[in-house]
Amino acid sequence: MTNIKTLIGNLFGFSSKKAVNLPAPAKSLELNTHPDVPEDFGLKINWFAVNTSDVGAVLKALNLGAGQIANWSSGVRSAYSSRIGGYEKDLAFITPPVNGWVMVAGASLPYPVMHTADRHDGIGSAFDILYARLGACFSDVQFFGSYRGVGFVAWARMQTGEISRMFAFGDGDVYANIGTQTAEEVALGLPELNSLSLEEATAKMFNGETSLPDEEAPLLLAERWSINPGKLTAMALPSACGIVVELPNTNAYR
Repeated sequence: MTNIKTLIGNLFGFSSKKAVNLPAPAKSLELNTHPDVPEDFGLKINWFAVNTSDVGAVLKALNLGAGQIANWSSGVRSAYSSRIGGYEKDLAFITPPVNGWVMVAGASLPYPVMHTADRHDGIGSAFDILYARLGACFSDVQFFGSYRGVGFVAWARMQTGEISRMFAFGDGDVYANIGTQTAEEVALGLPELNSLSLEEATAKMFNGETSLPDEEAPLLLAERWSINPGKLTAMALPSACGIVVELPNTNAYR
């Protein structure tokens, strides 16, 4: 089964099925520490939204090392980099606070997946670990993601340490479906899959009773739950810097 990392690899020409005798040197990123105004993101990327203005506390909760200072421009570029895309490292950007929320964005952040025994080679387990770390420290932690190539969309919300909602879909399967559809999902016309198993939910997605959510759905839901990172440039926010952290290999999350 195709997963998001495999598709990204194929997109950039790094498919494991292609013999490469002389691999190109890994690309690197230079971080800029001069404060600048926000840049929009939200498509072909995953992100957490954490209800706090304390960037240092988010960094500590993630437990991914000290990180490096980066402004919005270089931080967002870092968030879109990945080893499978030819870069030296998988990175994530911890944003400056935006109206009481700090976001952690990265194309290589793990995502919720429960429908296969290996959970996409451990990606689901890595997601559980990161989500638990953040949920243990903050009262409201949300997750969103999209990747158009496999029709991937995801959203989740943990409040006071308990997952109240989690949904993920991609490559023709419902990856995760926990909790009751929220009022915000209903208002956006997103699929109603209450109390259904993953197999039942997948079947309903294709029986004509509901429409498949598109890549804009996570952004629109994020706007109702917390912050829409696709509209940051319109918010007249001050110049600032965040922190870039390196993400471990999937099986190295402990």
